[in-house]
Amino acid sequence: MEEFEKMLVAARNAMPGNIRIAGQGTDQERTYNIPAGSTVSMEVSLLNRSRVVQAGARLIPITMPPVPDNAPAGAFYTRPGSFTLLEPANFVAADDATPAIAQSLPFQEAPIDLGQMRTRAVRFDISRREQKGLSDSELSVRIMTSIVHGLANLVDQELLDEIDAAEMLTPFSLSDAAASGVRFDELRALVGTAGAGAQVDNGRLNVAGVPAELTAETASTFVGSFDRSAIAVMDDLRLIVERKGANGRLLVTCWVDLLPLLPDDTYFWVVN
Repeated sequence: MEEFEKMLVAARNAMPGNIRIAGQGTDQERTYNIPAGSTVSMEVSLLNRSRVVQAGARLIPITMPPVPDNAPAGAFYTRPGSFTLLEPANFVAADDATPAIAQSLPFQEAPIDLGQMRTRAVRFDISRREQKGLSDSELSVRIMTSIVHGLANLVDQELLDEIDAAEMLTPFSLSDAAASGVRFDELRALVGTAGAGAQVDNGRLNVAGVPAELTAETASTFVGSFDRSAIAVMDDLRLIVERKGANGRLLVTCWVDLLPLLPDDTYFWVVN
């Protein structure tokens, strides 16, 4: 937060004629970063705010890989990775006369492909009048709080959209959940704006007896084992602060890259 506050002060005190951003909206845009490990902890903030993370989805912060010293100009560094689900082994009857049949190692994985990361952005236009009466510290807190809360909503939206688009999504039933092998206490429900299946009992929200929470990021209601899903988020928030015009307007832009990961959609169901 302190680093971002310094950016606000620098932009506010800059002469408008000296502010120039080349390649705006592209990878060449001049940026200021809140780096991984700074006092603005994106991971902790998302854990506190994101409904899918609270339901069990894994948050995977991704740091940019180092550029090799001998890399040619414009080269890209590839670092393979994935979110992997290890499944139970399937034991079968066997003896000396009936050898065990070889089977593939049971796992499902969703690759973390940096080239497939989805880029999202938000931009605030803050007038001089809005800045008046606010200290740099308070303005910084207001901006960063809005960004962090909005990022939590974005994480929810992206993963829930991925679940909604799953080809194998079927109506929820306890029998199907049992057949999948999940334990009941693994299951969580998220109730969207249509409110399908939502029930309140003694002040507790549930769907078919499954503990639930509300979300505004989808219209649907989903039940699933959310710890079998994940979302990868670049751990550097790209922040740009610009002063525009002689009246001291500030433009604050935040870019983020993220990727929902759903190795096996059969652990999720929809409630109609």
